[in-house]
Amino acid sequence: MLDLPSRIDIAAAAELFPLYRQTAEQPHDVQMNGSSVECCTGAGAQMLLSFSKTLSQSGHRLIIQQPSAALADDLHILGMTFLLGEGAHG
Repeated sequence: MLDLPSRIDIAAAAELFPLYRQTAEQPHDVQMNGSSVECCTGAGAQMLLSFSKTLSQSGHRLIIQQPSAALADDLHILGMTFLLGEGAHG
């Protein structure tokens, strides 16, 4: 499971791009630990949404486990709670 950074923004998107590319070439479910996230910006949410859509095209999912309260709130505001793992919806 990949640990998400404390801030999911354009810089984090750049850091996660190699994983995004690798997963797109060899699709599989991807689980990310969101427990340390303090902020998810619009650019960060866009990256997560794009990653999720790419995975779903091959029948796989992006699942964020153990989201911090801040991440759960940010994704709720953006209507993206479908990314959160079972029981993690705030």
